[in-house]
Amino acid sequence: MGKYEVTAGQYTEFLNAVAKTDTYGLYSTDMWSDSKGCKIQRNGPSGNYSYSVAADFANRPVNYVSWGDAARFANWLHNRQPVG
Repeated sequence: MGKYEVTAGQYTEFLNAVAKTDTYGLYSTDMWSDSKGCKIQRNGPSGNYSYSVAADFANRPVNYVSWGDAARFANWLHNRQPVG
């Protein structure tokens, strides 16, 4: 079984598709603020959140993602629709 890493760019696409309000806490501020974060930034007010990733981090692995976040991402990737 091969290893598969989700990139920060892929996770940013997911956040923009399903986390305008971020009810499930799919975004962590550490993604942007921590020096070891994957440099995904959230902008705007709740209900209208938008996400961007620093260009030089788009193809790097995402981090600060919980097991539940990963499960929601996998479901979205499979179905291209939000959970719940």
